[in-house]
Amino acid sequence: MSLNSWFAMLLVTSFDLAHFSKGELCEPLKAGKSVDARGFQIFCYVGEEKQLSAYFASAYVQIETQSKTSDPIIYTGYSEEQVVVQRTEQQSNWLSLVLPWQKGMSVSLNPFNQSAIGIEVESEDYKVNLVLKRISVYRLSALVCGVVLFFWAPFLAGNAGFFYGTGILTGVFASILLLLYLLYKFTPLKRAGGFIGAFTLFGGLSLVVYFLNSILTNFREIAFRYSQYLFIYVVVASIISFFVCYRIGPPQNERSITVLQWTLQLFGLLMIFASSHYQEVSLTIIVIVVALHNFPSGLVRRLNVYWICKFPPAVKLLTEEQYNEQGVKETKKALNDLRKHVSSPDCDTWKLVSRLKTPLRVPKYQRETAVVF
Repeated sequence: MSLNSWFAMLLVTSFDLAHFSKGELCEPLKAGKSVDARGFQIFCYVGEEKQLSAYFASAYVQIETQSKTSDPIIYTGYSEEQVVVQRTEQQSNWLSLVLPWQKGMSVSLNPFNQSAIGIEVESEDYKVNLVLKRISVYRLSALVCGVVLFFWAPFLAGNAGFFYGTGILTGVFASILLLLYLLYKFTPLKRAGGFIGAFTLFGGLSLVVYFLNSILTNFREIAFRYSQYLFIYVVVASIISFFVCYRIGPPQNERSITVLQWTLQLFGLLMIFASSHYQEVSLTIIVIVVALHNFPSGLVRRLNVYWICKFPPAVKLLTEEQYNEQGVKETKKALNDLRKHVSSPDCDTWKLVSRLKTPLRVPKYQRETAVVF
């Protein structure tokens, strides 16, 4: 991409960030209404008003085509001019022809921002639908998991089960990166010179992006076709990761546990921030969560004592029948305990007999249920 193109894109973005242009290319999108199109078409989404009730809202554009061989090419931006610039730049970029990671059948949008979406399907009619969800289950789950992870981080940091579980998962994903590194390490082009080696590295990273995108897009098909190999790979990688974690052992150093706790809490805050496009409310929740976590424990105890004194809990009184039943039960229990103590070798019998007015009743008490006094 040339410097002039970057400057033009930046100028268009800054100029049209607040308002859409009124060109003829833009087709407005409305939720629940399907739009028919053909070839290259730009669609506009004006965005929803920010409300607290729409904190978990999500929006995405869904594309329906008859062909299953090729996916539509999608361009996103703040204005239709920016979309046109992106399309022009992509057509002049040879890498986009090899690695089409901008293709797909849907694209996510910020429900509160205005957006322009360019869709291109070659020689075929297609339909475009705007889907708006007031509450997204994924975003709600991300918020709950983020809050739970933040407050449970001190416990999870020192838990052995959590250590082995995360270690096994990390080992499975790290084995993929290790395999890609070995493929690059032993590639013939690496020995051909520095320029070819850099080119191979660039192409390798791009292939990684395309490979990961293909896995995410066709995961079900890959898992169904190669389920046996996938199962064997996961089992072998899990066993190796378990032995490595067992050899290392859970962290025992207090500072290591503290660093792990901070890392988990950071992931929890990131999950809270990513749980909604309403970033102002997300930051407010993060501030509240951090403040509650660092609230002085002494002040909490004082507030709890003050609350109990100010609003004492209601005491449930016993009825006469309940009082008599509890008295008989507790008296019988206390007498049995006393009898066991008198019969045990730990009891000093002579000292006990010297203190009683009727010492001759002690042997009888040990055999029966009579009261000594």
